[in-house]
Amino acid sequence: MPSPRAILYDPKENPFLHVISRCVRRGWLCGEDPTLLKKHRKNYDHRRQWIVDRIDRLSQAFAVDIAAYAVMSNHYHLVVFVDVERAKNWNIKQVLLHYCKVFEVHPWVKSYLDPDNFHTLTQMQIQWVEETANTIYRERLYSISWFMRSINEPLARLANAEDQCKGRFWEGRFKAQALLDQQAC
Repeated sequence: MPSPRAILYDPKENPFLHVISRCVRRGWLCGEDPTLLKKHRKNYDHRRQWIVDRIDRLSQAFAVDIAAYAVMSNHYHLVVFVDVERAKNWNIKQVLLHYCKVFEVHPWVKSYLDPDNFHTLTQMQIQWVEETANTIYRERLYSISWFMRSINEPLARLANAEDQCKGRFWEGRFKAQALLDQQAC
């Protein structure tokens, strides 16, 4: 029986991971699709830039540093450093600002961050925003699962729209392997 990921990986114990995400249905992430006839071949090299831009944007929002990456024809690799302590040291406002860079938030959060609208919030609303930031948003900002979800989901939507199809673009969940020694990093 498989073990839960929480047992397999503890970012506080070992923050370095090698992560892989692979395309499904013989999909092409980058390069030219050799399965089609020469005159019908499509070139997907522009998707490489989608991935690089997305990784760059998310590494600025999350407490996840990118040590290395490689974008291949049907998958990509990341070597990441999950910096839990950095996320835990952010104050409430920093957590909210980082979270807002990637995700849509409740209107109360927007009011909390806006000095002109902060006074419109009740004490209960302020407490809700602060508790949500402290418990939910902060944990998501150092979660490798949320990081990978934030890379893969938008890219899948773009690729599916370009390919004019529906369904999965990625082969299930990403694969992650802890890097246990200095040579692996």
